[in-house]
Amino acid sequence: MNSEMKEKIFVILTVDFEKDARFWHHPSKKFDYGGIMIGTHELVEILSTFGVKCTWFVEMNKDYPQSDMLFLFPYVVKSLAKRQDEIGVHIHWSKPNQLRGKYEYPTTNTSMLVHNSYYIEKSIKYCKEKLGEVGIKPVSFRSGAFFCVPWLPLILQRHGFIADSSSFQGYTTKRWPQSKILSQINRYKTLKPSKQPFFCDGKYCYKQGNLKIVEFPVNYSIDSLLRYEFLRRKIILEVRYRQRPCFLTLYFHVYNITDPDSGPDELTKIDYYKIRKLSILLEKLSKIDYLEFITLQEARQIFVDLDQNK
Repeated sequence: MNSEMKEKIFVILTVDFEKDARFWHHPSKKFDYGGIMIGTHELVEILSTFGVKCTWFVEMNKDYPQSDMLFLFPYVVKSLAKRQDEIGVHIHWSKPNQLRGKYEYPTTNTSMLVHNSYYIEKSIKYCKEKLGEVGIKPVSFRSGAFFCVPWLPLILQRHGFIADSSSFQGYTTKRWPQSKILSQINRYKTLKPSKQPFFCDGKYCYKQGNLKIVEFPVNYSIDSLLRYEFLRRKIILEVRYRQRPCFLTLYFHVYNITDPDSGPDELTKIDYYKIRKLSILLEKLSKIDYLEFITLQEARQIFVDLDQNK
């Protein structure tokens, strides 16, 4: 291990590559893909400008093609894979409610939804096989909505995954929607020092264990960083004064840089206020000589090397 690596801060920028949701989902359509169709190119331009590597968590679903971005946008995914970036797997563990006509998370513990490991296993296997067909070998994973799926880490490791990022500062969403508010409050643990990666427990991603798969808790939501000045100040202070080596995992959705009042699909417009704020943030971080943007796969290898040289 190079001694210089022990004096670095490693930033892992991750993007959830999925259909529009929340404020960005245009009410005129059941499924809106404006973020992918319009936002992807703009985001790639920014990343290229500042030489920032990125891990794209591509949403996939073996049962619902509307939630399978590789099926819907194969050329976009393949173009991202040609960059210096990494392609990971992103699954929303949701089911369609036929009566309400929409997809939703269960209102009970995840074990009621994913009632056995077979369902999880075949979903993971599908994603890996489909990405493999286009020459992509995924080794990183994120659950949608930071949803806690029992035994997921063990299953991921069995299928060759080496990194997971399904928790926010060590917290996960266990129920939906009852604990949604509690989950949002927990996410403001962002105000505490950034939780560092750790070897994962076989059953729960938020617990430390002895698996080879490494959990990288998300430390900052970029959408929140762009909204709140105090969070932007906090991350800059942490970068300056945090003991090194240190890992910082950032995330946001591809649609976060689009205008929520526009759309749907190709009618979506870019939010240039967000673009400007994002550019300023990335420029500040990229100018710090001891800070390096890396992919999640690279971060996992560095973490293992550092652990072995303690």
